[in-house]
Amino acid sequence: MAKPSGRPIRDELVEAARALAQANGVAEFSYADLANDVGIRAASIHHHFPKKEDLLTEVARRYRENFATSLQDLEQRSSALDRLAGYRDLFRVAAVESNMCLCGSAAAEWSSIGAQTRSEVIRFFDEQFVWLSRTLAHGVTVGELNERVDPEADASLLLSALEGALLLTRADGATDAIDTVFNRIMALATKR
Repeated sequence: MAKPSGRPIRDELVEAARALAQANGVAEFSYADLANDVGIRAASIHHHFPKKEDLLTEVARRYRENFATSLQDLEQRSSALDRLAGYRDLFRVAAVESNMCLCGSAAAEWSSIGAQTRSEVIRFFDEQFVWLSRTLAHGVTVGELNERVDPEADASLLLSALEGALLLTRADGATDAIDTVFNRIMALATKR
């Protein structure tokens, strides 16, 4: 039996798997790739995650929770427009790093993921929708956004546009797609 190394191997595996999945897709990395990145034997990964689905579920859960923490941090901003700009910036970071949103990538590979991972992806998008709807509604209430804004419909539009912009960025390498779609939607939402 191997002696414990003292390294947080499980955490290292989750982080390395997240990076691989965002860069290459959830179905496009193997335990051998992961073992190489972390510097352990592929067979050792099975001690922490017997199946790739177990690993993907943990990766999606942590990604969702980290994103939720970022949304909580954005709540400290004084205006809805500042909060929404901060939300855009979360996608901008992924674009600059040539990454996809992890849950967007998993959704694109729906048939490659199991029920537990799907559940985390659904929760992620539900949480995004609720946060965006609430933020847009607040913006209308305080007069930052015009009364034509439909918080639920426009939350769906904004989330879809940002996820799609990440795909465009992946295809053409131009990171300005995030700003382009965000600025266009905000121009319509603030125009009187």
